Amino acid sequence: MMKMMQDDAMKETATQARAFQNLWNARPDLRGRIFAINNNSINGIKGAMNKAMGVIAGVADMCYLKPDGKTCWIEWKTDIGRQSPQQISFEKLCLSLGHEYHIVRSEAEFLKIINYEHD
Repeated sequence: MMKMMQDDAMKETATQARAFQNLWNARPDLRGRIFAINNNSINGIKGAMNKAMGVIAGVADMCYLKPDGKTCWIEWKTDIGRQSPQQISFEKLCLSLGHEYHIVRSEAEFLKIINYEHD
């Protein structure tokens, strides 16, 4: 079971990285407006340091600063991936404040969100 979860996490990471790199190369105008949020710590000490600096569980994987002044939060999942309770709470908070929140499972879904306003 643990091996399957690790494989799923690696697939999610690889898909996100490929999509970001392709976007970086194709749309230099968006550089600096789309970025990753690294909530993963390599060990308990780093995790404690991150928590002390304000890292909280559940924050989306990426943020997109839209041209209309709004923020779009993007959570990457594999085909079988599910949100944690903390991710669901963060999604509800974002939506209640008028932000966009999307769960994406492929590069195509990611690009559709980024090109939503055709900038």
